[in-house]
Amino acid sequence: MPNSLANRRQALEDRFFQDQEAEQVSRMREKLAAQKNREELAAVCGIEDATVLDTLTKLAVGAHDVSALTLVPLVQVAWADGNVTAKEREAVLKAAVAQGIADASHSHALLDAWLDKAPGEGLFQAWTSYVEALRSHIDVSEMTALKESILGLAHDVADAAGGYLGIGSVSGAEKKVLAAIGAAFDG
Repeated sequence: MPNSLANRRQALEDRFFQDQEAEQVSRMREKLAAQKNREELAAVCGIEDATVLDTLTKLAVGAHDVSALTLVPLVQVAWADGNVTAKEREAVLKAAVAQGIADASHSHALLDAWLDKAPGEGLFQAWTSYVEALRSHIDVSEMTALKESILGLAHDVADAAGGYLGIGSVSGAEKKVLAAIGAAFDG
């Protein structure tokens, strides 16, 4: 009997240490995947700020999702009043398709998730850092064109909620977000 108990104890110890090792390996893989994602994002976006890259990684934004990142201002406008209306959602997703984001893509799923649950201020700050990084890679005319395009799409989202007979369709909160978007481009 004592030998049987010793064997069981040893088997339990072995199992415990196998589970611990598997957990450590899993955590190491997660860290390596997050590091790889940060490096890929930095290469694609030009963002060097580790905090911003960490925020994007935590929000499940990968290098292949930069197209979704470009539409963050639209999401921000949609959430400006504290909720996203069906028409605002439709305007954001319509803009996504117009920008070449396929319905079945990870980028589209990210946008959908951000429209379901407000992503928080960290995402907008990450987008602002993205715009700052862009400034050093494109000329003034390209930056102006991008600003006009994004602001136009953002205004479409703000207008989508409506108003009464077209009056007051853009709320004060939406105007504030639109101003912040413009300011991000102006540096």
